[in-house]
Amino acid sequence: MLLVMIKKKEGAPFKELREDTLVTKQNISSMVERLPQSGYVETYEDLSNPRITCVNLTEQGKETLQFLTPMTNAYNDEIFEIFEPEDIFSHASFLERLVSHLK
Repeated sequence: MLLVMIKKKEGAPFKELREDTLVTKQNISSMVERLPQSGYVETYEDLSNPRITCVNLTEQGKETLQFLTPMTNAYNDEIFEIFEPEDIFSHASFLERLVSHLK
């Protein structure tokens, strides 16, 4: 999930990832700190503010995400097969409002 978020927000600061994933500052830092060690992401200081750390996927991270995407899609299709498309759209709308409210 974190790799997908990083891909969607290339160059995003940790703070933005934390807000989008609704996890604490310590948790997002811990999660992201492990990814460069594995070769999936690279972190760097924002040029306009060195106190801000940003993150991008590496080629290995992009390849891994590309490899995992079909399996993730198949798994999601299997899980959500019990719902009609209208149910999924309705629930997605409720969840979006809830997340917006929690922010």
